Amino acid sequence: MKRNILIGLLLTFTIMLITACGNSNNDNNKFNGTWIAYEKNDQVAELTIENLGKESIVSLSTYEYKALMDSTTSGLSHAQISKRTGETGIVHADYLLQKKKTPIYNAIGVVTGNRLNVNTDNANMSILYNEKDDTLIIENIVFHKQSDDNSIKSYLPKIQAVIKNSNIEKNDDYMKGRIEKPTVQFDFSFDDSILDNAQ
Repeated sequence: MKRNILIGLLLTFTIMLITACGNSNNDNNKFNGTWIAYEKNDQVAELTIENLGKESIVSLSTYEYKALMDSTTSGLSHAQISKRTGETGIVHADYLLQKKKTPIYNAIGVVTGNRLNVNTDNANMSILYNEKDDTLIIENIVFHKQSDDNSIKSYLPKIQAVIKNSNIEKNDDYMKGRIEKPTVQFDFSFDDSILDNAQ
């Protein structure tokens, strides 16, 4: 009788242990993968999480365009100042897509339920998993699983449009006070070659 009770207790304990381990792995698995968020019209954030048993490796980076020329080397200053009404000045506005690593890069995170906590010497971050729509939330930024419709490349046209509109609006504002108003024609170029080697 005592032996049966002892065996029953051992079996119950073993099942509880297996269930607890299984739930821990399931908690980690829901964070796994690459997640994308489009921020503030000028950059895309990429969050990658890799499950390592009870812990996860977390990397957060951003992609944004950097202007390769200033107003002088692009020809903007010359077009605005030297050209007269009726003349056209060509402006070469070249941009390079860059990847910037944040303080959370290859950092170790620990999952507890629907929250993944990452602590480094430079930063602390809490990532919340939203079961309702399968998203991750960092502060007010919502990350969706990477897909054809939700990738770095899918958001580049939006960012490029913002950059183009910003350049044109700044030029128009500058020209409002000018007597001579030449036509400024922007020749935009966006180099996205950094994504050619991306997985």
